[in-house]
Amino acid sequence: MPAYVVFVCREIVNQEELATYWQRVNGTLAGHLARVLMDHTRLRILEGHGPAEGVTVYEFPSKEAARSWYDSVAYREARQHRKKGAKYLVVLTEGGVPPVEQRMPHTRVVGSAAPPPGVNDIDSSM
Repeated sequence: MPAYVVFVCREIVNQEELATYWQRVNGTLAGHLARVLMDHTRLRILEGHGPAEGVTVYEFPSKEAARSWYDSVAYREARQHRKKGAKYLVVLTEGGVPPVEQRMPHTRVVGSAAPPPGVNDIDSSM
């Protein structure tokens, strides 16, 4: 099942550090089966609250492949510049469309359709 790493740039704090990250990040994908689906193209927030300065989406053949890249030495070195340059929300998610009753299982209380209070993290197996 494909997996996606989604980056939402919330705020730029150091343009030079962010530029260094952007110059290095695509090189970290070498040797990993990944596709860049979108990379900081124009956006408009249709619902919810920003800020959102930019969005990038990478596609990998699996969540394991995505983690292999994310945890790689090459990406960890580049990631330091992203963290110094901007505040991002980074999400790893699997692709696909599960049946309604199987959606967001990490938010459900056993025996209930309601999410437990305070749940804000994804399945730790991701």
